[in-house]
Amino acid sequence: YPCAAGTYAMAEGTASCTSCDPGSWTQSQIGAANCTLCPSGGWCAGSSTGFVSCEKGHYSPTIGATNNTSCLACSPGKANNNLGMSSAADCVACRPGTFNANAAEAECADCSPGYYQPSFG
Repeated sequence: YPCAAGTYAMAEGTASCTSCDPGSWTQSQIGAANCTLCPSGGWCAGSSTGFVSCEKGHYSPTIGATNNTSCLACSPGKANNNLGMSSAADCVACRPGTFNANAAEAECADCSPGYYQPSFG
């Protein structure tokens, strides 16, 4: 009896599957024998939701996170264009000639014509 993602069978031959607790998941799509803690870079609500990556412009160092509030925003002057990042170091300072004034940005914007920004961040 194969179990769906986010569920597991406590013993071989079991006729039902058990949902993973919030903060845990099954890495395989079917046939899992147990749940593991959700890795950093996202969160796991439990059940069949599986692992949900933090959005671009965010990161989560938390292992076993249960909701998206664990995904922290990159600071203004930094950006992160990848999903599922796990560290503030993944938020890269805007290079000279670019900027962003807001938190949680995926990319830095070019300065407007006639303006400049000479430093990183």
